[in-house]
Amino acid sequence: MKTAFSIAIALILLGCTSLAAPSVHAQAQDDNAKIMEGLYTKIAQSLTVGTNTPAAGKSILILANPGIAIDPALNPAASQDDRRAISRVLDRVPGPSWIYQETTFSISSVYGNILQNHELPDPKITAKQKQDLQAVDVTLFKNGDPANGESDKLKAYKNYRATYQDAVNAVEVNRAANGSVPPKYIQARQGALQDWQNLGFKNEIETDLAKRDSLTSLDPNFWFQQLSNAYTVFQESPGTPDQFEPVGLYPAYASWSTLKGWATITLSADEIHNLSTSDHTSVGGSVGVGYGLFSFNAGASHDTTDQHTHSNVKVSNIKMELLRVSIDRSWLEGLIFRSKIWRWSQDAPLGSKLISDGATPPGSNTTDVIMPYVPTAILVSRNVEISGQVSDVDTTFHNDHTSASGSLGWGPFAIGGHYEEDHTRNTFDAKIDANGITIPGYQIIGWYCEVLPKSPDPDLVNYKWPSKP
Repeated sequence: MKTAFSIAIALILLGCTSLAAPSVHAQAQDDNAKIMEGLYTKIAQSLTVGTNTPAAGKSILILANPGIAIDPALNPAASQDDRRAISRVLDRVPGPSWIYQETTFSISSVYGNILQNHELPDPKITAKQKQDLQAVDVTLFKNGDPANGESDKLKAYKNYRATYQDAVNAVEVNRAANGSVPPKYIQARQGALQDWQNLGFKNEIETDLAKRDSLTSLDPNFWFQQLSNAYTVFQESPGTPDQFEPVGLYPAYASWSTLKGWATITLSADEIHNLSTSDHTSVGGSVGVGYGLFSFNAGASHDTTDQHTHSNVKVSNIKMELLRVSIDRSWLEGLIFRSKIWRWSQDAPLGSKLISDGATPPGSNTTDVIMPYVPTAILVSRNVEISGQVSDVDTTFHNDHTSASGSLGWGPFAIGGHYEEDHTRNTFDAKIDANGITIPGYQIIGWYCEVLPKSPDPDLVNYKWPSKP
């Protein structure tokens, strides 16, 4: 399959090269690296989001190691506890790496810090521009106020946009090696674009969003007051230890089991060794993945992995179903990360840090750069089948760790442990025997992320700012 989309695999996965004859252990490491590299390459090529370049405003794919399993019994539409569970998983800030690393920050905490600890320039808006801004807000929000939620038109725009993206993905998934695509997928993509234009108010909404981008910069005080009100209104259990900022998912979580939009992806043994990875580069330095496909984490988080070990599985085929799911945060205004009309206040807790440095690739020092990427969608897998010969070493590793609390993984897939953020502490376990590994449930194996520009990046020339003491 030919596509411009490529995924950068960190060099640590490639292991070490030796001029001497490889040992059995070194060969196992090399085989594990090829499997990981081939698997990630096939996933990336099959579900393209455009050129996978870590430049500001672009979208990139970050892959899990291992995946984050989600309890299929969750009902976020009816249960606040379940909404909290999903929202907290999706509130995490990924580090600047192609393979997921958790940082100590959350998206909501960074955003809340901006709203509470900012400094603004004097407004430059005219009376006519204020009227224009109010008119735009009426189109985008209920009763013209972001705190009341999105208008029906804006909701339709986002839903039809997501449907169009699904149709684009379906074209790439079904593209043959010679570049041809069955006509029904091309027709579905064209139909989805027409629906987005006609039923999703594409041109009207995009015109008004562009107007709002320019007009809000002229009245920073009014804009930030709107953002603060919306952030407060959308919080659930505010002021308590259980406070969280909810997220919406499209397609909705309850529809995943019956949805027809799942893409079936297969990776053969030949592809593992023959997929082209010449465009792969290392971004963000070492990602701490180690050389082994098997991983074990004694905790519930993905910020550290206590153990990696090589797998002796002789893979003949890997098959999985994948679904791209969009994330909607009604309480967050993404424009704030591109805005040049705010800077940290003098006493801001994060005042010594950049949210993003705008570098290509983003800087890897998360001490000074705290959120270079914002996840906008997730890649969910189900019905994963890893076929091949499984050794006693592999089954022993699995059996030894299954009873322990924590998470057990094989490459980008979680294969045992507790569900993430599960308030009932339910557990899951894959089936492992001599013929392979079967993982039936839902899990997040990737994040589609927007690469942020330098932020904050105040315009100190064209705006009048308060004097610093």
